[in-house]
Amino acid sequence: MSKKVKSLVEREIKARIGDIDGIAVISPRGLDGLKNNRLRGKLHAKGLKMSVVKNTLAKRAAAGSKVEGFSGLLEGPSAIIYGKGVAVPSIARLLLDEKKDNEKLELKGVYFDGEVYTGEEGVKTA
Repeated sequence: MSKKVKSLVEREIKARIGDIDGIAVISPRGLDGLKNNRLRGKLHAKGLKMSVVKNTLAKRAAAGSKVEGFSGLLEGPSAIIYGKGVAVPSIARLLLDEKKDNEKLELKGVYFDGEVYTGEEGVKTA
């Protein structure tokens, strides 16, 4: 990917996560197309979005934002889940319900109120 394209992608991520208070990170690995579309539909119904991101670009885009601390969750394949005006605990509940239906869904964690909640246990705590 050229520097120009990376810069455009980074700016797009920054625009999307710039004014949100919390974010969740999952691994998209193990989600086939049907499960992926079903999850995105459930998220969309709640006013949420999911974006598969390149970790280094997401880390750079988050620098200086309210969710800067979530970058520790970005290892391996990553998809971020976010929404404006949506409480992170409701995102966590939705992901835990989805995990019951899809064993392969890997919950990396959530970030809100300046704290990182890692893994499935962290998501349950949030």
